[in-house]
Amino acid sequence: LEDLDDDGDKDADTDGDEIADTDEGVTHTGFATGDSRTGVWLTDGSSLTGNLTFGVDSSDDDEDETSTISVYGNNTYGERIDGALNGSLSHLGSISVVGDNSYAMRIGDSDGEGVSGDVSVTSLSATGEDSVALGVYDDITGQLSINGSVSAYGYHSLSRLNALYD
Repeated sequence: LEDLDDDGDKDADTDGDEIADTDEGVTHTGFATGDSRTGVWLTDGSSLTGNLTFGVDSSDDDEDETSTISVYGNNTYGERIDGALNGSLSHLGSISVVGDNSYAMRIGDSDGEGVSGDVSVTSLSATGEDSVALGVYDDITGQLSINGSVSAYGYHSLSRLNALYD
């Protein structure tokens, strides 16, 4: 591999030829390494009665205790609900995934299970090709509340690379 950007490390080889791959001066790298990781998973066929709560809303003193789930790798999930959740799901804080074909939060797999209560989230972020911030594939019988941001990006950079166009 080569150090194309002179930063002291060897840049990415995405096609296996042991040469860092570039296109018009941009080094192409994968979003993440590793595969099939999950932060929290209620597995298919299982059932949980009760609420899943991440973080604490301290309404009396404005000092919320938040929870953060960050997962790096392709085909990964921050929170994945494939089984039946007989209760509510609340996540006060952020869930982020970095990797291709990944989900920050996925509810259901189209088999009729799902969440029989409310779902409340604060911030969801997914970065990677074909990645999804929030995927709902089964019923949520209660209310879905998004109290912050939901974002999904398939780009390495969200700003224009001026050096390529000058």
